[in-house]
Amino acid sequence: MNWIIEKLETQLVDGTLTDVVLTGFWRCFITQDGVYGTVWGSTKFAPPGDDFTPYNKLTQDQVLGWVWLNGVDQKLVEAEVQSQIDVQKNPPVVVLPNPWTKQ
Repeated sequence: MNWIIEKLETQLVDGTLTDVVLTGFWRCFITQDGVYGTVWGSTKFAPPGDDFTPYNKLTQDQVLGWVWLNGVDQKLVEAEVQSQIDVQKNPPVVVLPNPWTKQ
């Protein structure tokens, strides 16, 4: 599975801090055998504490950690993406031609 942070919504000034991240917009996706599955969303973050990281020092892994700590169930999202792949590979419902119609 691939997780990425698409963009960050920030507050330019918050007291003595600048560029405080408020929301992360994320996406989880995978391609298997030419079939693509994806789930995307956004997560709001708590106000910064003593462990504030300046915006230009943030890493994608750090922000993804915040996403998972703030209510996004990583395993559940990945299972949904895999389910999309599985359904496309083996659809439970298909439209067949009418049996009385000659092909």
